[in-house]
Amino acid sequence: GGKRCAGHVVPDKLGDDAIKWGEELEQKASQWFAPLKPLSQGILLRGSHCGFQCDFSAPISLEDLLRVQHSATSTGAVRFQGGNTERRIEKMYKLTHSYPLTLISTSRVPEMAVLEFGEQGVTVGAGVNLSTIMSEFNAMVDRWGPSDPRIAGLKGYSGLLYWFAGTAVRNAGSLAGNLVTASPISDLNPC
Repeated sequence: GGKRCAGHVVPDKLGDDAIKWGEELEQKASQWFAPLKPLSQGILLRGSHCGFQCDFSAPISLEDLLRVQHSATSTGAVRFQGGNTERRIEKMYKLTHSYPLTLISTSRVPEMAVLEFGEQGVTVGAGVNLSTIMSEFNAMVDRWGPSDPRIAGLKGYSGLLYWFAGTAVRNAGSLAGNLVTASPISDLNPC
């Protein structure tokens, strides 16, 4: 029962104009995203940016990531991205930007999503976003307790992340992305 819009049940009080707008938007979005092709290596979107070839890949295993990198390297520049929060700066201000370009996201590769606490320190994979680091560090601080000397670094880092950017950027950005871009405006590199 109830009203439906774009295949979803919506509140009965939603007006017909709003439902019509939602249906039209859904139809346009399905055309916009039609080029997305789920492949064995995840998502591959072939396209262009400002008239130049620019492809995007989101592989789902390290093996597939390396396969995409190898095939893309022969056709042009390859950029790994762990969140894409600094892509515009790289494009506008760094002299290394060139086309054709393949952007490869590390965010869906399980081997890069590792966050482990060991006797010698913490291992943080390149695909772990900043929000996850913050919540896992806080959980470990609670688990180890206030008298454990290992919590000082974790508290300091999660405290910095609390003030770092907004939630949307923390959900996308990664420690590895901040280190690899070596941006002079990164707040994380001194940590």
